[in-house]
Amino acid sequence: MLENRCRHRGATVCEHHKGNARGFTCPYYNSWTYGLDGALRALPYGDGYEGIVDKTQLPLKSLRVGIYHGLIFASFDQSIKPLEDFLGGAKPWIDLFMKQGAGFPVKANGEHKLKGNLKIQLENTTDLYHFPVVHKSWMKMIDDETAAAITSFMTSDKAFCRSLGNGHSLAVLVPEIVDLDEDNGAPIPTRYEVLAESLAADYPPDQVRRIVRSLMGIGFNLNLFPNLALSMAFFRVLRPISVEETERHVALGMDGGTRGSQPRTLARAAAEFRLLAVRHGRRVHGPHRVAFHDVE
Repeated sequence: MLENRCRHRGATVCEHHKGNARGFTCPYYNSWTYGLDGALRALPYGDGYEGIVDKTQLPLKSLRVGIYHGLIFASFDQSIKPLEDFLGGAKPWIDLFMKQGAGFPVKANGEHKLKGNLKIQLENTTDLYHFPVVHKSWMKMIDDETAAAITSFMTSDKAFCRSLGNGHSLAVLVPEIVDLDEDNGAPIPTRYEVLAESLAADYPPDQVRRIVRSLMGIGFNLNLFPNLALSMAFFRVLRPISVEETERHVALGMDGGTRGSQPRTLARAAAEFRLLAVRHGRRVHGPHRVAFHDVE
């Protein structure tokens, strides 16, 4: 991972979020050029530096990178402790969180900005006191069955909050769905019966149940210091833009069901589910699991 700053004047050398390139050229004078490995390939009027510039000493700055469960972490501090040591007690909870793809890969479904401070969003992720009051308007939008499941932590003796060390924290809200691989044999919730029926045309019963269990997300919220929140069905990389504005990625989805021999897709089943819910006048916390709480 390379810092997107030219070593000349600090201009960004790549203006695109994704794509392919053979190298990077600084737009300032359209001059300093770098390889994909960050090495400085060329600079204008090199002879004019009278031999005091060594291109090998001016690459794009590299960051120390660690990867865990597909999550990429980077630091400017090359001497920082290994990533697995930093994650510590949060690792088994990350393992559990990544199970909500129901056997399919997990992907993020877009991003948006919110008017609010980074710390408010992050701290609220494992602060359960605020939920029934701050999110009262959101609670009125969803069906009663979902509302009861999400607020069950208020009376459950199995719900808890914990510090995991190194600034990480955990809040278990719905202990029954902490491990989505475990099937307790409970009936499919009423709000998902239509979707389950649609999925059953293409998937075996055990996979249908596994997919349905994943629709509400995982039963806990996990904060990773300093700015990553894994919150039920939401994956939030919180990036402060200013004191009053934060950018974040939001909402996880299953990246699957569209390849292979299955003629139908999860996306189609989800669309049918929403359509039937509207026809029956029901407000539901549906398959895409997008709910803008903590943004109200």
